[in-house]
Amino acid sequence: MGLFRTSLLVVLSCAVMSAQAANFNQPKAVASTDVEPFFNVSINEPTKLIQKYVLVDTYSKEARTMEIEADSGNIVWQWPIPKNLKAQKKICRGATIQYMSDDSFNVLVPHKGVINVKRSGKNKMIVKDKEIDHAAHQYDDKNIVFARGFVNKNDHSITQKQFTSSFNSKEFKWKPVETFPTKEGFTVKQERSCGAPMRWAREREQDWAHANYVEKLSNGNLLISLRNFSTFLELNPETSEVVYKNNTIPGVHQPTPYEGGYLAADRACGKESIHWIKSDGTHVKLFTGEFLTTRGIEHLAGNHFLITSATNVTEISLDGKIHYRATIPKANPVHEKSVTSQGDLPPWGFCAPTVLYHAVPTSVRKK
Repeated sequence: MGLFRTSLLVVLSCAVMSAQAANFNQPKAVASTDVEPFFNVSINEPTKLIQKYVLVDTYSKEARTMEIEADSGNIVWQWPIPKNLKAQKKICRGATIQYMSDDSFNVLVPHKGVINVKRSGKNKMIVKDKEIDHAAHQYDDKNIVFARGFVNKNDHSITQKQFTSSFNSKEFKWKPVETFPTKEGFTVKQERSCGAPMRWAREREQDWAHANYVEKLSNGNLLISLRNFSTFLELNPETSEVVYKNNTIPGVHQPTPYEGGYLAADRACGKESIHWIKSDGTHVKLFTGEFLTTRGIEHLAGNHFLITSATNVTEISLDGKIHYRATIPKANPVHEKSVTSQGDLPPWGFCAPTVLYHAVPTSVRKK
C-alpha cells in the first residue's frame, strides 16, 4: 500500500507539473473590471480611430504581451512570455509585435526569435536567431524578414527567409558594409552638436549600422532603416540594389509608407519630430518636441497614425491634431516635452528611461 501511495503521489505530482507547464503559456484574459488601467488615458477625443492596440510590456518586471482597450487603458488580453526563454534579460533591446490576419500575434523576443501566439495561448517559435531584434515582418503567411540591429560591422543586419517547403528554405542576408563601406558623408547636420548621434556616426566595429526596421513592401523591395547612417532605403533583394535612399532624418526610426511618400521619426537632440516626406519630395516636420524617442509609427486610416514614444501611445493626424494619448504609470502625459534627452526621464519602468517600443493597432474605427 505504501509503495502504491508513493507511486500515486509521483504520478499526481508529475501530472500537476505537466499541467502547470501546459498552462504557463496560456494567455490570461483580463476583463477591464478586473484590473487597474495599465495606461492612464489623458486625451480621448471622439475623433480618435484607435479602439484596441497590442504591445510587448517593457514596463513591468515580467515579460508579457498585452492588448489594451484604448478608452480605458485597461489590459483586455495578455500572454506571459515563457520564462525559459529568459526574455526579460533582453526585452529592452527591441521587443516588438506584428498583428496577423488570422488574429494571432508574432512576438519578437530580442536575441531569441519570433513566436506566433494564438488568442488561446497556443504558440510556436517560427524563427530563431541570436541577434534578432527591433523588427520582423512575416508576409505571404509564411516568409519572414527581420533585423539584427546590434551586430558588428562585418555581420549581416538583415535576414530574409523564404520557405520553399516544410523542410527547406532559402535565405537572403544583407550586410550594410557591402553597400556603404563607410559612414562618411551620412551625418545629418542636426546631429553634429549632440552626443549620442555623434557616437552613432563613428566607424566603430560594434553596432555599426544599427538596423532598426525592416519590412517587405508590396513591390517586392525591402524597406530598411539604418539609425547610424540616418538613412532609410528600399533594397531589391534579388539584386541587392538600392533603388531608393533618403538621408534627411537624423537617427531615423520607423519609416512608414504613406500615399507614395513616408512618415518617419528622428532623434535630433531634444528636437525630435515626425517627418512627412510627401510623394513630390516635399518635407514637412510635425510635432517637433512633442514625442521624445519615437520608436513606433502605425498608419490607422486616412491621415491618422498611432505613435509610440518613450512614455506615451498617441494618435495624431497630419493636420497637427492629437486625438488620443495614453501614458505609462507614474509618468506625466506631457513630461516628454520638458526634457531634451531620454536620459533626463525618471526611471519609470523596467526598460527606463526609454520604456515603450511599438504599439500596434488591433481594432480601428472606420473613419
